[in-house]
Amino acid sequence: MGYYKMPEQTAQDFHVDEDGCRWFRTGDIGELYPDGTLKIIDRKKDLTKLANGEFISLGKIESCLRSSPYVENVCICTDRFRNEIIALIVPNQRILRTLAKDLQKEHLSFEQMCDDSMINEKIFESIVNHCRELAFKKREIPVKIVLVKEEWTQENNLLTAAFKMRRQAVQKFYQNKIQAIFDGISSSI
Repeated sequence: MGYYKMPEQTAQDFHVDEDGCRWFRTGDIGELYPDGTLKIIDRKKDLTKLANGEFISLGKIESCLRSSPYVENVCICTDRFRNEIIALIVPNQRILRTLAKDLQKEHLSFEQMCDDSMINEKIFESIVNHCRELAFKKREIPVKIVLVKEEWTQENNLLTAAFKMRRQAVQKFYQNKIQAIFDGISSSI
């Protein structure tokens, strides 16, 4: 039993214990309670370690940020040599246009809105306040955001068939932008 013609993946995902029982490693992280119930609290692949050794859950942060009206989609980026995180945000275009109108910037194109410093500042403030309302730890709050102009789709390979973000593909697509942002942040280890 395992994956068809994929022995390496089968060996990685299936474990045989000392009693000969075969277990499937889902990648879920859970809490086992005294009454025998199990609560799934995270995914192993969504945990990342910051430079100070602290672990954060990228999936948890992204899920919470998606509840902001400004956020259509989001990818949290880290650097193993740093403690700060940044957020690549696909903005909700309708809400972005409303904000631009409120700031008398309705004449800007969508691309110009994504680059506008005043719009970025307002959205960043909103994101930070949103994180604080959700009781995020300091290290879980992005120190910078980037409003990206590209929609993430299956066609550009930034989403899976199930419309889930392909983290590695997104980070590769924006690699230069991510590095430039981290290079511009003074670290606080």
